[in-house]
Amino acid sequence: MSTNDRPIIFIVSEEAGLGNKLGGISDVVHSEAKTIVKFQKRQKTKFSSYVVGPIFKGLNDWNPQKRVTRISELESTSIEPQIKTAIDRLQSDGVEVHYGEKDGINYLLLGTDHYETDHVKTETETLSKGDHIKAEAFKLVHLQSDKFDWMDYGKEFSHYLYFSHAVSELARTIDNISLHLHEFPTFYAGARLKQKHIPCRVLATFHATVPGRAEGIHSLETIKKGREAKINESDNWPKGIREGLAQLELLGKYADAQTFVGNQTRAEAYTYYGINGKVIRNGIEVTTKEINWKRKEKYNRYIRHWLAENIYEFVGGEKLNTEAILPWYTVSRIEIKNKGFHTLCDALVLRDIDLKNRILEGEVPEDTRIIFFLVAAEGRKDPTALPEGFPLIYGPDTLLGRESILYHEYIKKKHLDIESLIAGKRKVAAVLYPQWICAKDGGLGLSVNELAAGAIGGVFPSYYEPFLLTAPATGAQGTPCIVSRACGVSDAILDYRRMKGDRKRGGMYLVDNLAQTELETAMDIAVKMRTIDEAYQLNRPKFENLCQESIDVAKTLTWKEPTEEYLGLLLGEPSSSFSDDCGIPAASQ
Repeated sequence: MSTNDRPIIFIVSEEAGLGNKLGGISDVVHSEAKTIVKFQKRQKTKFSSYVVGPIFKGLNDWNPQKRVTRISELESTSIEPQIKTAIDRLQSDGVEVHYGEKDGINYLLLGTDHYETDHVKTETETLSKGDHIKAEAFKLVHLQSDKFDWMDYGKEFSHYLYFSHAVSELARTIDNISLHLHEFPTFYAGARLKQKHIPCRVLATFHATVPGRAEGIHSLETIKKGREAKINESDNWPKGIREGLAQLELLGKYADAQTFVGNQTRAEAYTYYGINGKVIRNGIEVTTKEINWKRKEKYNRYIRHWLAENIYEFVGGEKLNTEAILPWYTVSRIEIKNKGFHTLCDALVLRDIDLKNRILEGEVPEDTRIIFFLVAAEGRKDPTALPEGFPLIYGPDTLLGRESILYHEYIKKKHLDIESLIAGKRKVAAVLYPQWICAKDGGLGLSVNELAAGAIGGVFPSYYEPFLLTAPATGAQGTPCIVSRACGVSDAILDYRRMKGDRKRGGMYLVDNLAQTELETAMDIAVKMRTIDEAYQLNRPKFENLCQESIDVAKTLTWKEPTEEYLGLLLGEPSSSFSDDCGIPAASQ
């Protein structure tokens, strides 16, 4: 097979690239690329793959997180001659291009800042390259960019359009090219190539939808009503939607195939855009086949000790018995209604009432205390600016966003704050953790995986969640969790139970927040928390079985099967042709 005959795959995302992480898509792209590399090493069929992302330089970017692409971490690598030719062509047009390899993954990073300042002459006028790109987009797909330039998201819209244009320019002269486009910021790349009749295969993956995120929990009502959106007519979309971003998302219809991470997202795409396709779930990386009990005990002991010492030092009161503390956690975006925050707090109040009764009955130790970490932040905070004792106490600038302040106020309103626990009003407390949790975050000093490993359990009560990687990631640490039915991953959990022939298996418990009232859902969460707590306290063999069930579910949700399906669509081959072990653990049977 000649070099030019060998298939080339571009995995494209606005979050792709070193240091470009904004949310979960970055992890998805990295995991997909990593799994593809494993396939490449074992398969006789040769193909090349590249992760393609933008270049961010920090302070001048539109994005609020001040992302800075870590170009210096790329190591030199060989590259196909036709890709090098395409890069040279882009660079001659002013596009900044860096390529290299890190951890076995090839990266192509594109900088398009010059589109706003460089100019191009047409037969009738001189335009900035950005305006020229927007004019072409109108001709090709009727994208009315001038309508969105003056919106509060205008710079964001332009950034997506320019990046997608650069990707399509990179791909258009490459033979046997396939593009996997993740989310709407990249969909114009495929639409442009298709409208210019460039030979290529394009796969568009929807991780959510813009209208669905705008409607949140109300999107379920819209879908139930069976309302179908008329393509290109924004009157059918919810009020307050960022129409320009939805118009970019609509361009996913030009792809050869569309995939969705869950049934909810698929239903949204059909409802709002008339787009249908295949559900291919996300996956997780399970790095161990067995639970590391010493590791779990290490982090559980660390968290309990940290809580006892820091509550005593910074909040006061009588020192808690380290052995009687039961730490729980959740992690999510700050979206009060969508993420089920009120329901979770109500569940903790109910759990408090139940725990007090269990103590009075002598069923559990009287010094039992449940402390629940609510990890939710608008963005990363400078750890040196956080007060000592964070997140048990906050400084004047710790809670900056409106919703994080509402979170904090609601916790106090429900008397779930640490002060109420110390005063004896509660046996259960909630600790808002408004920081991107990591080893040097100014708080616990743990990674998310370490917190998950050390917790008794996790709760994920969302009313709007296209997939939810955090639940299987919790299971991968051998930690039981409670997941709402609205989360896309709940379908995969049900599939596991059907495979095992038992719908009542624990490990990853489901609460049906779609069929139940909020009160019923809160009670359901509280009851399942008690099951896990008392197994931990009173019946260790049962608790260990719950932990084993959680990791067994997680092992069925690796990236092997989704990547096989993606490769089948990208290369036009049956996914079964990639089904040897490839060094990747198969789903447990």
